[in-house]
Amino acid sequence: MLSKQQQKSLLFVLAFSLIISVMNGTMFNIVLPNIREEFALSSVLMGWFSSSFLIVYAISTAIYGKCTERFSLKTLLIFAFIVLLIADILGYLGQNYASMLLARVLQAIGTAIIPTLGMIIPARYFAVEERGFAFGMTATGAALGAAIGPMIAGFVAQYFSWRALFLLSLILILTLPLYVKNLPNEQGKKVAIDFVGGILLACGASSILLAITQFNVIFLLFSLVAWVLFVIRIHHSKTPFIHPSLFKNTKFIIMLCFLFIFIFVGAGESFLAPLYLSEVYQLSAGKIGTLIFPAAIITAAMGVVGGKIVDKMGALFLLSLASLMLLLYFVGTALILGYSEIWIAVLLVFGVLGCSYLTMSLSNFVSYLLPEQQIGIGMGLFSLVNFMAYAFSSVVCSKLLDLHFNVVAINLLPTGTNAVVYSNILLFLALIYVVGMIVFKLKFSHQVRLRKV
Repeated sequence: MLSKQQQKSLLFVLAFSLIISVMNGTMFNIVLPNIREEFALSSVLMGWFSSSFLIVYAISTAIYGKCTERFSLKTLLIFAFIVLLIADILGYLGQNYASMLLARVLQAIGTAIIPTLGMIIPARYFAVEERGFAFGMTATGAALGAAIGPMIAGFVAQYFSWRALFLLSLILILTLPLYVKNLPNEQGKKVAIDFVGGILLACGASSILLAITQFNVIFLLFSLVAWVLFVIRIHHSKTPFIHPSLFKNTKFIIMLCFLFIFIFVGAGESFLAPLYLSEVYQLSAGKIGTLIFPAAIITAAMGVVGGKIVDKMGALFLLSLASLMLLLYFVGTALILGYSEIWIAVLLVFGVLGCSYLTMSLSNFVSYLLPEQQIGIGMGLFSLVNFMAYAFSSVVCSKLLDLHFNVVAINLLPTGTNAVVYSNILLFLALIYVVGMIVFKLKFSHQVRLRKV
């Protein structure tokens, strides 16, 4: 076990690393128009620039999780930061779209180690009664990164160059000495890794993400084939990439299903908010950022509070609190959409904080359900499912917007066609969440106690 000082230092550097990692994932969305103009890109190529990072980032978290069974965290960090260094230099100096795309893919591989550490360090090196606080600190870092990322991206792009954004993630490399100092000196275990199984997992996950983001049936069929081969592989390999016993952990698998449902709904908040603020309220990008910023800052400040709630009251209590916040946001926003944006800003506090507490509580639940030897790959799968839910949510919400989901105005308060469409989608998401929570409580309320399963 780590000393108290090592735990404190690790949480500090981990929270800081998550700020940079999350910023790196969101900053380039602000400068996509600049990149598109400079390289004269089509919408399809622009879509690949965004989706390639998400797909590789998601898959890398699961692969890093598995690799922790064989390699020490220090070794994985050194590898990831070397890849990140190459990516940042390539992105800053690259002169064509291909080099930019490759740089973003390598950045995804390099920075994906951070959310993996954000899951594994609290689960592996903190006692159950302290785990909530640890997850709270990581949530604080992620929330701060989401809050300041767009503003920093806009500042750098305006006063320097959008290419300089590649250099910002180099700050992560400066944290390596702190990780080396405070992580335990673990020796890598002589555990064989089934790389064929890993490749099949990557193919299955990437194909289904491509099927979702590109709305392509061919990718979906390819994904099904890859998943079938993956299942066959793990049952016949002497050292399977994911041991079949993990899938026999029914509580864990059911929890992943609930995770997908809840994150699918929660992701709708982050996807829809900028859109309805633009289309319903006709706000500029700067004003939208200003309106959302207080919610992100409050969420960052309240992250540690959420962790303490888990340690004292249990993950189930925090999940219930998060659910109340999210329902207040979805239903409240659906009812007043089109009226004063000040009230929307207030409701966004509940929405953003609710999403943060939702992820925090589910992280704790999953860590309780995993034996120590499966924490690495288990938390990696948690991250993978999390990203898949985000991707699926954005596609479904986009499709509902395209279909003009306003055949019937579910409530009569919103004014204007756009407001009715967004109101209906928000209420639709709220309904899914309520049904999911009812089933979740029936399944887990008698099995999951305050801190232990």
